[in-house]
Amino acid sequence: MDLIEDDNSESSASSIDFQDLTDWIVEQVIDANTNKHVKLIYRYRKYIAQGSFGSVSRILTFQRQRLALKEINHSKAKLLEVKIMTQLNHENLISIAYHCNKKMGGNRYRTYIFMEYMPKTVHALINETADTNGKLDEVTCAIIVYQILRGLAYMHRRDIAHRDIKPRNVLLHAGKMKVKLCDFGAAQKITDAAERITYVCSRWYRAPELLLRNKNYDCKVDLWSVGCVLGEMLLLRPLFVGSDTVDQLAAIRDVIGAPTEEELIAMQPTCQYNLYPKPKRRHVCSAFDATVAQSILDLLDSLLQYDSAKRPSPWTALAEPVFDTLRTKDNVTTYPHLFNFTQEELEYNPDINKKLVIVK
Repeated sequence: MDLIEDDNSESSASSIDFQDLTDWIVEQVIDANTNKHVKLIYRYRKYIAQGSFGSVSRILTFQRQRLALKEINHSKAKLLEVKIMTQLNHENLISIAYHCNKKMGGNRYRTYIFMEYMPKTVHALINETADTNGKLDEVTCAIIVYQILRGLAYMHRRDIAHRDIKPRNVLLHAGKMKVKLCDFGAAQKITDAAERITYVCSRWYRAPELLLRNKNYDCKVDLWSVGCVLGEMLLLRPLFVGSDTVDQLAAIRDVIGAPTEEELIAMQPTCQYNLYPKPKRRHVCSAFDATVAQSILDLLDSLLQYDSAKRPSPWTALAEPVFDTLRTKDNVTTYPHLFNFTQEELEYNPDINKKLVIVK
């Protein structure tokens, strides 16, 4: 689903007549927190996204709460996206407030997902910066990627892969530098018996094992996508741009070289890799100028490994040197949400807690 960036021009509720209910919609929905049916009164404020499967709008509830409403047309009595979203509760994942499912006729359904609203995407941030001939500084990039990794660590702990990480699906509150992942329409619990499809994730952010149709992939397909997002923030343009699967593999090869024999075996391809020439593997830094810090390029290179086993887990990646600049007492005050680790998170890998936790 492609986003139409919300200019937030109608953000104020002051112009709304809360006495006149003519334009208000009354809906029986399920409260995602209590799992009880409740009455929700709301009105549309602005369409902010549309796609082949539905739309996303900004709405205002009668309690003056701004939410995003995702409407999805489909042929299933229950939607996996709702099931997954109700299982997630993390600082860096967009939260679901209410949901309902309506039978539309025949075998068609429409699901309504009411979510917390955030005004901007990283895609918009990149475009705005590029349009002004600016540059995203490495601290900004680090803060954004850090929070993406935290959200993914929580998901991967539950064996849930997002499978569609891209700048449009990374929401941003620029003033507070808060980041949340959204759009769980492609997410799947990797341990489920359901067959894993490889035609997931937008092509420019799709891991090479998916391009090579390996159905035995794991959650680390998301780490490749994070690398693509980081590269795009640094370059202000997509890192790998292919017009089809073969062209996408060629775009990757042109930046980091062709996979070694060992890497090719590790990707378990079910189709042939017949790209020529086959330049030797190289560090991703060759795609960037000398002004980019080596520490952020080292993180990027670790994410963009052909062999998914060589990519770091989201949580261990937080201990990378590039994030050391964030670990200051001043930032604990300025950006407390970077360090508000839950007890669950501190149990992921206690060996690195000493590096992650900053004492005021």
